[in-house]
Amino acid sequence: MKRISYFFATLMLFSTSAFGIDLGINASYWDTKDSDAAWGMGAKVGIPFFIDRMQIEARAYRFNQDEVALFGDVDITPIDLGLIFYLTMDETVNPYLIGGVSYNFVDTSEIGLDSDFGYYLGAGLELPLGEGFALTGEALFRTAEFDAKSNIDDSFETSGMTINTGLKFRF
Repeated sequence: MKRISYFFATLMLFSTSAFGIDLGINASYWDTKDSDAAWGMGAKVGIPFFIDRMQIEARAYRFNQDEVALFGDVDITPIDLGLIFYLTMDETVNPYLIGGVSYNFVDTSEIGLDSDFGYYLGAGLELPLGEGFALTGEALFRTAEFDAKSNIDDSFETSGMTINTGLKFRF
């Protein structure tokens, strides 16, 4: 518990004086390398970091892929930590760059897979709809590879494009 408190204290130290919290929800489409595409949902929280145009952001998603060869139904839960850099702020459309690391929890109905780290890089657009909320759209390249837990020398690679669309609320 102490480590978590130190982590959040450090984030507060490096966040800007114009403290604001962004909360978002989104629908996601993930086109993976070793399987059919998956649909999922996600949520995110972000705070300003160093400058007003930069945020540190935590995200969580939930994807399900049915009938993946050898592994059966596969549930993937990426937990992300990354940075967003806005190219413009307070415009009609605000483009941004995004990137970070993920820890991908995986659960299967057949042969088990090991959870693993990955990363994501991409870009997005924010369309303000009024005071305190916006419509967002993103295209990310996301990657992770999961090794089989049994003696089978096989893996499941999820590298591919993710498309997110959702709403963001600023407090």
